[in-house]
Amino acid sequence: ISVAARDAIRVLEGSAYGLVVARCYVGAYMTALDMSGISISLLKITDASLAFLDAPTLAAAWPHAVAAVGREPALPAPQMPEVATAAGSGSDIGSAEQSILAAAIK
Repeated sequence: ISVAARDAIRVLEGSAYGLVVARCYVGAYMTALDMSGISISLLKITDASLAFLDAPTLAAAWPHAVAAVGREPALPAPQMPEVATAAGSGSDIGSAEQSILAAAIK
């Protein structure tokens, strides 16, 4: 799931869309426990509404630790070694998927 999240962020923040991903929640949530595959939901949000997502909660299905993409983390993540990949490998999405993503963003 983390690989799909990383690729989605890369595509959304890339030159094709130029969006800023403020938050990315990855994991098994109550609404997706029996689902195979992944679900990506996008939300255009204000800073005021973002504060509600970051607020402490006792909700069992909501993550207690919030990670902010594009902002300095409270604790730095350990550095991972670089892994060489073959040319042309990866999970780049095709033009049909890009069209679907562009329509969803609008």
